[in-house]
Amino acid sequence: MNRILKAVKLDFYSAKSFAPTLGILCVANFIFTFLLAAPINAIQTGMIFAIIPGGMVFTAHEGRHAKLYGILPLQKYEVVVSRYISGAIIGVVNLLISCAFVYIVLLGHPGIFLTPGAGIWPMAMCMFIYYCLSVSIAYPLYFAFGFRRTVLVTIFPLMLIGLLVSYLLVSSPLYSEDWLSRHQLFTGPHLFASIIVVILVCLALLAASALISYAIYKRKEL
Repeated sequence: MNRILKAVKLDFYSAKSFAPTLGILCVANFIFTFLLAAPINAIQTGMIFAIIPGGMVFTAHEGRHAKLYGILPLQKYEVVVSRYISGAIIGVVNLLISCAFVYIVLLGHPGIFLTPGAGIWPMAMCMFIYYCLSVSIAYPLYFAFGFRRTVLVTIFPLMLIGLLVSYLLVSSPLYSEDWLSRHQLFTGPHLFASIIVVILVCLALLAASALISYAIYKRKEL
């Protein structure tokens, strides 16, 4: 476990050169949502953008920092586990930042009223599931063919899927106060149950994907 945690730290250390790019994406997301006075868009665009740093942790293993991983050294399953932990951390951090942007935009536009149950929680949960699904699809491809070879054929299609998911969510009954008042999935005691379900779904997606990635990576190294 200690080596896995060190590998996670190394993933972020090796990918720190991309920090300016990620900062630009965050600023662009905030400006976009603030100018449009559409706070819920912060979660949509934030989690779609998260796919980019979610894959950047692979560049370290393929670039000039590759030799650092040999110092630990890591077994194959530890490499896979550390990579998925890094991806999950990136997703959670991006989700928290995106939700913070929502409330900041709301403060800047007092005329906008957005209840958590009517927009924030449903969008946050669904978009986090989307992010975990994207990771589950992309990571086995990265392990099989390398990040640099497959980045264009994975990130852009997944982003388009994210835009489609966002549109369907906004058009769905999840944004109807009448529907929410009847089902109350995102308020009171039902909110905690909904969060647990989302966590279990995301863990199941990531675990299944990690098993596939391990099978690919193990065979590739032989």
